[in-house]
Amino acid sequence: PSLLDPTGFQTIKRQAIFPDIGILKISNFSRANLEHVIIIGSSLNNAIKSDIKLKTKDVGPADEELPVTFHIGASYESSLNRRTGNYNLKTLSWFLTAEYQEILNSKYRGGFKFGAEITGLEMLKLRMGYYREKLPYSRGWSDSKKYLTDFTYGAGVFVPLSIFSDNSIPLDFGIDFVKKDHALFTNSNLFSIGDFTVMSFTVTWKFD
Repeated sequence: PSLLDPTGFQTIKRQAIFPDIGILKISNFSRANLEHVIIIGSSLNNAIKSDIKLKTKDVGPADEELPVTFHIGASYESSLNRRTGNYNLKTLSWFLTAEYQEILNSKYRGGFKFGAEITGLEMLKLRMGYYREKLPYSRGWSDSKKYLTDFTYGAGVFVPLSIFSDNSIPLDFGIDFVKKDHALFTNSNLFSIGDFTVMSFTVTWKFD
């Protein structure tokens, strides 16, 4: 068994401390009737290759190397400068993001993710995403997948009462909905348990 190939039960006998390092670049600019924000970033988790001591039922204590994970990603956000209605809301904005992940001390669990979100009048949000990840082991099934891939999607509604009331009511409300298929590791779909659905409700009180 291994943290990078977790095929057995393990007990952690020692904590580990490992540093993460990263870099981030943010660019803002406007052209014509559009505002643009571009963010590019990269990070390295467990930069010094820390390990922890494990103990299994079949094997004695052993030092196991923690994953060294490299991430690089970028996002692009843009919105129309044009405002709508008496409340000066942005007419339309959109957000795109992409990320690549590689575990440097393993040939598994690497992959990429893409996402997109569009927002109308700063209140209605629609989003979609896609990811692909290389699976680490077969789980004993002859038709096991080599890659885990799926689409995700969701929606949200934001009600800025603080804007509508000219800050006499310093409250904003939000409802978010996210749905994705249950990730299956085989092609036969023998153990389908339905979709994952998450709904969240937020309330924001603005203080002066």
